[in-house]
Amino acid sequence: MDAQSWRGLKTVELADEIVSKALELNYTKCGIIKISQMKDYSKELDKRVKLYPEVEPIYKRFY
Repeated sequence: MDAQSWRGLKTVELADEIVSKALELNYTKCGIIKISQMKDYSKELDKRVKLYPEVEPIYKRFY
C-alpha cells in the first residue's frame, strides 16, 4: 500500500496495515501505542537528531 492509499484509512485499519507490513518484513513483533506511553520519547529523538542532524526537519513533527 502506498502513502496516498493510507489517507482514506481509519486509525484501526492503518494500524492493521502497519502491523501486517512489519510481519511481512520479518519483524517478529510490532505494535501501535499512544506516544504518551513511551517514557523519555523526546530524549531519544534528541539523541537521534544529535547523531544524525540531517534528520532534524523530519523528526521535528514527532515532538
